[in-house]
Amino acid sequence: PAIAILRSLRDVPPAAFSKPPGAASPSPSPSFDDYATLRSLGMEPPPLAPRKPAGEAGLEEAVPPAASAHHRADASFYTSAIAACLRDGSFESLNASIGLLALAEKAGMAEGPAYGAAMQAQVKLGRRLQAWRLLRRARARHVPLITLELNIGLGAGARCGQLPPALALLREMRAAARAPADTAGGAGPHLVAPDVGTYDALFFPLASAGQFDDLLRLFDEMQEDGLAPIESHYVLALRACAERKEGNRAAAILLRMQARGMRYGRAAAVAMLACNRARSFETALDIFHAVRTDAAGRRTQQQNPPQQQNPLQPQNAPEQENPPRKDTGQGGGGGGTDVAGAGDPILARAPPSASEALHNPLRSVAVFNAAVEAMRRQGMMEEAVELVVTMRERFGVPPDHATFGTALAGCREAGEPALVTALLEALFVEAEARERDAREDARVVAAGGQPRPWMQPLLPSDALHSELIGSFGRFGEPRRALRLFAQLLSSALPLHNRVFNRTLVALSHAGLAREHLADQIVAVGHERAVWGEPMSWSPTLATFDTRPFLTGAPMLAGLHYWLRLLGLRHGAGGEAPPPPVLALFACDGSRKEGEADDRLRLLSQELDELGIDHGVADPDEADAANAANAAGCVGPPVAPGLILLLSPAAAVEAGEDLLAVAERRQSYAPSRGGRGDAGYDDEPWLAEEGREAPRRQPVRGGALDLSQLDLETLLAGSAPADVLDESLDRLEPFLAPRELWVENARR
Repeated sequence: PAIAILRSLRDVPPAAFSKPPGAASPSPSPSFDDYATLRSLGMEPPPLAPRKPAGEAGLEEAVPPAASAHHRADASFYTSAIAACLRDGSFESLNASIGLLALAEKAGMAEGPAYGAAMQAQVKLGRRLQAWRLLRRARARHVPLITLELNIGLGAGARCGQLPPALALLREMRAAARAPADTAGGAGPHLVAPDVGTYDALFFPLASAGQFDDLLRLFDEMQEDGLAPIESHYVLALRACAERKEGNRAAAILLRMQARGMRYGRAAAVAMLACNRARSFETALDIFHAVRTDAAGRRTQQQNPPQQQNPLQPQNAPEQENPPRKDTGQGGGGGGTDVAGAGDPILARAPPSASEALHNPLRSVAVFNAAVEAMRRQGMMEEAVELVVTMRERFGVPPDHATFGTALAGCREAGEPALVTALLEALFVEAEARERDAREDARVVAAGGQPRPWMQPLLPSDALHSELIGSFGRFGEPRRALRLFAQLLSSALPLHNRVFNRTLVALSHAGLAREHLADQIVAVGHERAVWGEPMSWSPTLATFDTRPFLTGAPMLAGLHYWLRLLGLRHGAGGEAPPPPVLALFACDGSRKEGEADDRLRLLSQELDELGIDHGVADPDEADAANAANAAGCVGPPVAPGLILLLSPAAAVEAGEDLLAVAERRQSYAPSRGGRGDAGYDDEPWLAEEGREAPRRQPVRGGALDLSQLDLETLLAGSAPADVLDESLDRLEPFLAPRELWVENARR
């Protein structure tokens, strides 16, 4: 509309205005306000000349000169026209607003609101850098800007790589606000005090850039300026504390947020995460207990609100006792429990909405996950398992994959097979509950209602399967572990290397690390690139990067696979002679203390058993430097001191021997290649009825026929042997859809 007004006023003389019968005649020299008024009275607009492309050149012709005999444009007109283009929002109008600002600058009539609207138009067009430049141009012209206009430019600059100058401008604004009015000088009128929006424009870019020190500094300065942070600012500050591992500071920020009466459901989870990362597990549990106490207090107030005396009731009448609570079938635990919401039909409902999770921390699954992690690190696995098992029943918060995964990892680390049994039962109960929820949602939708809030699928990634496989392997149930591995492999979903690593570890616990099935698992993982591209080949150099493989059986299984490829490529009948340099990358500095030595020791022992001469690379050797550079295909180059150089002839010979062994395995010859009972020191658990296995005796092929199992037979499937197998098979429908699974894998 603004562009149409400009063109019509340029091309049509004032006398051309038409009017309906009875309307007053317009003045000989109508202003822009007169023209708008005539249109509002229902007068037809004059015919327009052919439209020209919007832009600075076309608009310069459209705007009448300031000294026009009929019309005179002032600063408010330019501001109104730019604002009209911004409200229109079309690409043509947004571009036209930039041209109008240039014309206003040329006429010396560009004011702060015009710059603010033009900056907003640039942001809508995705041109944040141009919006930042407009802000700098306005300041260079000494145009007074209010805080809102400064905030638009600050936010645009902070999101387009201009964080340092944006922070410098904020410091200038704070200094100008604190300076006395009589000493402000010429800069005083052009800088105003920052407000909440000023800091808001900078918090998110600082968090995205990983500048958590600056974020926390601004968070403190904001409160020094007498400004109250909003909820998102508290959450960002707590995340910064988590990244900096400042648990006590996070707890103090959460306490301040709670004292202001703000919603702190999501913030409580982030504060507990910060405490866990700072290894302040007791503080994290203190927050969780405080959250439970607060929720119990609110529940008591809701159930027993203060009541006024009923004037119709005699003053001396005895008070009526509260009737006993009916058993809804949802609660548990009975009286005397210290768990807020136990047996309460108000809290024991599933699942919480997004607003509930934000307002009430006890309705946020992230709070429970952080509590379970703190209990795991404190060795409180019985309490952690009890919390997981009763989450849905007592609190109405369904546990998710992270809840079960964290608890399973803690039970495996603590060597508690009985607790894993309880977690498995809870997992199957949760799966059945979600099946019922899905059926109920389908009935509600069919009746025209709204389904319950969306929840993350029970199995959105392979993380929980990995923990289950690791637990089964740890406690002597490799057949269950392989059943879950086959379930994932047959789904054709992208898998993480942790699934393959944990499956190989499970086979190792059973003394099956060198059976044919282990070889096939490594081969399939390499074909799917779950370990990346750990092998590089050239006429002068062949490398194998063991870093993506877990220490122990997965690393050694990968070494055997690489040696077999060496024998196939460079052995008798191979395509070329072996390269003069063969290098193994043992580890890097990212692993925990002592693990680098363990990996070097294991690799050295295995190479000695295979009869391969080797040695630690000299950092000054050119071969070591070239090999380290070749490791960039998987990750950062490793230090030359963590590289093993192998004898090419001996390595190829060993690879040919391993190929021959693999061929014999495929014919199902009796295998004696087990690793013994190293690392296996627990009895099998969840054993089938009538099956016994002596302590410290690995379960070999004679008991489970795993030594004669290949991948094809495994993927073909087998009938469930017991109720546990049936329950494991029922997990398959809960795998997330491929789109969500791929997104989680990418993240």
